[in-house]
Order: sequence, then structure tokens, then C-alpha cells
Amino acid sequence: MKSHAPQPKLRESTTPAIDPIRVEMLSTEMPVHQLAKRGAEEIRIIRRRPSGGQVTLYWKVEPNPSVGHPGQLAYHLDTWVIKRRLDDLPRPIPRLIRVGDLREIARDLGHGGDTNAVKRAFEQNAAAFIRAKLTYRTRDGREETFEGYFNRYNVFYRGQTLPGGKPAESVYISLNDPYYTLINGSTWRPLDYRYLRSLPPAAQRFYELVSPKIFATIKNGHPSAWIRYSDFCLLAVQRRQETRRRMQIQMAAVHRSHLASGYLAGVSWRTERGEDGLPDWTIHYDPGPRAHAEFEAFNGGRWLGRRRSPNPSPLSPGARPRSARRAASTREPTPKVVAEPRSLAIRFLEVRYGTAPAEVTETQLQRAQAILDACDGDHDAAIAAVDLAATAGRNDPAGFPNHLGGVLEGGFVERARTRQNDDVRRQEVNAEQAREQARRDRYETWCHQRAADRIGRLSAEERQRVVDDRLDAFTAEFRFFFELRSWDGERVRGWAEPRILERYGREGEPSFDEWCRRYDAETTGSSGPDEALQ
Repeated sequence: MKSHAPQPKLRESTTPAIDPIRVEMLSTEMPVHQLAKRGAEEIRIIRRRPSGGQVTLYWKVEPNPSVGHPGQLAYHLDTWVIKRRLDDLPRPIPRLIRVGDLREIARDLGHGGDTNAVKRAFEQNAAAFIRAKLTYRTRDGREETFEGYFNRYNVFYRGQTLPGGKPAESVYISLNDPYYTLINGSTWRPLDYRYLRSLPPAAQRFYELVSPKIFATIKNGHPSAWIRYSDFCLLAVQRRQETRRRMQIQMAAVHRSHLASGYLAGVSWRTERGEDGLPDWTIHYDPGPRAHAEFEAFNGGRWLGRRRSPNPSPLSPGARPRSARRAASTREPTPKVVAEPRSLAIRFLEVRYGTAPAEVTETQLQRAQAILDACDGDHDAAIAAVDLAATAGRNDPAGFPNHLGGVLEGGFVERARTRQNDDVRRQEVNAEQAREQARRDRYETWCHQRAADRIGRLSAEERQRVVDDRLDAFTAEFRFFFELRSWDGERVRGWAEPRILERYGREGEPSFDEWCRRYDAETTGSSGPDEALQ
């Protein structure tokens, strides 16, 4: 019999900061990237019905040899940057999405100024073709079947021509069919973005795959979640080991971060024989305090439709839905966690050693008060400093710090201040980017409406003549795009015609900067560009 560790009771004071991000179930479960630094496992998944052998799921990723397999950097580009941009957008999301300045993206990925590596990661993601046959559940509960051959998106760098004819002033991606349909139509679920970013690639992939099972386990009151080792290797693109010892060594590296963080409270194994006759194991996971904290944050008042706060803080069942974010003038502020010396001392011991103290000594209270004084009474900074020190002590082989005095001795107050300042700067940048994106959306809508009016005034013969006159130059401009698809002339024309007309309709329009000076309410203080549409 397999034993289970008792489920820990999570104290409110130890609830970790949760930064929710929505991800699509389908795009998260099915693999695209090679996460192993050595070797290149083929990404091909086939599932058949037990009776008759009919294929129920087929998924194969075919990388472009000229740019290589999408690897760890391409994976982080997708999961850290692009999925966050998608999460920021309302549904249905647009096809054309501004990702940002290439240097900012490189810094966000921890690559400093190495924009060449980031461009290569973009191209690896964009050039990887996927052959798929699958069934997925839509957000309204229907089952849809898809079968096709596609790449997920195209990328446009600064200075290149965007669909519609305007030059790109930063990096954009344009979602392709049917990926666009899958993203907008399939169900989605939340992950903790801050936690996801803290994990090594294999552990992050494990988190993406196992979190729905952990969520269901807590919801239904079961003692543990489970996954077959062979399934994990298939979906995480890991080499499958055939001996228990090698399997445990491989998975120990995956589990280590989750056990240290408290996402998992325990791991156990059951030996099986796979359908292919090879050794296999069912791995059971006991949810830990962090997993319970995520469940409470995501499930409080229904997490569906929620938007993350620009300043992530410990969430509770009172977290606000997305509609409250849109009505900022009427929403109430999120209550802050108030730190006092006793709660700080308890928090350090619980995070550092995983257990609450029987009592708090006078020395511990004095040290906790000294931390509060060093933070000038800033409760958030004091809590952050204690959490940083306790986590560092838990992960440090030397065990420093092992008591509250190490918070000041190790400079963790200054580190917490630095992190707070970084968060503030990041929030300001994100807010400015959101305002910029809103202005660009208004500009695109304005240009699109005027172009539609201009095209609508053309006769059928005039429309035909416009397309005929510009088709050769247009196909030469997008020749690489067409070569990848091997389309015939009729299909090329069918794809090009509406885009040629759209470009014609937008000729002579002001640039984005000029439009902002003339029409945009945010920059001019006027009533907006509506009068220009008349």
C-alpha cells in the first residue's frame, strides 16, 4: 500500500504571492520544444482506440532545419513572454499582437542584450510546423475536432511590413489558422506566473502538465494526484529510462524545486508494465501548501475570467474578477497583509523549516521588531525580506540564515527593497505598454474603418484592377511565406486579394505618431478620432 503524507494546513500568513496567468489547455499540454540540452527527441504522439486501432490523437512537430529545433530559450519566449501578452488581451484575441522591443524581450528572458539569440528563438517557434489530429473541448463545453498542418504564428521585426501595409516599430506576431482558432476557442486554466518563472525548464514543464491534476485532486478531496512516467516523458519531451534507478535520478531533478517550494508535499511510486511492454511507473504526488494556496487563489469566487493584479499580492477567496479591473474607479483596494513582530517570527520559521513554533521567544520578537524598524514600518518590505531570507536558508547547503537575525545580517532587507523597486518600475513599464497598446488598437480600428469605406466605394471592375496591378509585387514581397506552403496560383491570389485591398484602402493615412498628435484623446485631450470617421 502506498502511504500519503497528511495535507498541511496553510496559514494565511504563509500564503505565497500568486500572480495568475491564463494559459490554454491544449497549447500547454501538447509539446513543441526540446527542453533537454543534449540530444533531440522526436516530438510525435499517437494515441489509438483500444478496439480497432483508430487514431484518436496525432501530434508531430517538424522543426525547420535551417533554424533548428525550438529549445529552452524558445520555450521561455513562448511561456514567459508571448503567453503573458496573450493573457493581457481581451477575448477574442486579435491576430496581430505587439510583443515589444527586442531588447526588452531579451532582458525579460534573462539574455541581456543578446537579441540575435532571441531572434533565432522567434524564428524557431515560427518555422516549426505541426501535423495534428485531435479533439478539444471549447470554452462553451462543446467538443471540436481538428485535423491539419500548420505553423503557429509569423513574426515581424522592426521595419518590416505588417499585414495592412504599415511598418512595424517593434516585434509583432501574427497568429495563423488554425492556431488562432484553437487559442480563442479552447478552454483555459490558471498558473502562477511568478512561480512558473522561478523553475528550471523541466520543472516548469512538469508544473504545466501536473497542475490540472493537482487542482482536481484538491477540489475532489483526493489524497494524491498521479501521472504515468511514460506519459510525462512523452509530453515533456524527455528521454524515457528503463530502470527504476535511472528513472528516479531523472525525476528527482524535476521534483526538487517543487518539493523545496512546498508545491509538493510528497512523492511515491508504483511499478507497472507499459502497453509497449517496457517498464513503467505511476508517480503519485501529495499536494503541498503552495498547491493549496494556488487552489484557494484560483478558486475563490471562481477564477474564470480573472485578470491578475498589476502588483501581485497574497490572494484569498476575496480576489476580484476581471470586470472589477475594468471599473477601476469603483473597485476597492486589496487588503494588505499586516506584519507585526510575532507574525514575522512565525512566518520565518514556517517558511524556513516548514513547521510552526510552539512558542515565540523574546529574542525572536526583538529581532522581528528590528526587521520592521529597518523597513521603516513597511509591512510588505518586512514580509518580503523574511521570505527571501527563509527561502535562501532552506536552499543554502550551509543553512544560512537559520534564525531571524540573519535577515539583517545577510542584507535581505536591502534585497527586498530592490525587488520592490524593480516591481514598481516593471508595473510602470507595463502600464505604459498597456496605454500604448490601447492607442494602437484605436488607431488600427480607425484606419480599418476608413479603409473599408474606401474599398466599399470601388466597383467590381475597379477592385479587380487594383488587385491585378499589385499582385506580382505583393507575391514577391511574401515569397518566403508562400514557398513554405507550396500554394498554387489560385490559393495565393485568394490569400493576397483582401490584403492588397486593405493596403490600398489605407494608403495616404497618417502614421501612428501623426494620428496621435491629431486625433488621440489621450495625447491631445480632445474627444477622440470619431469626428474624423465622418
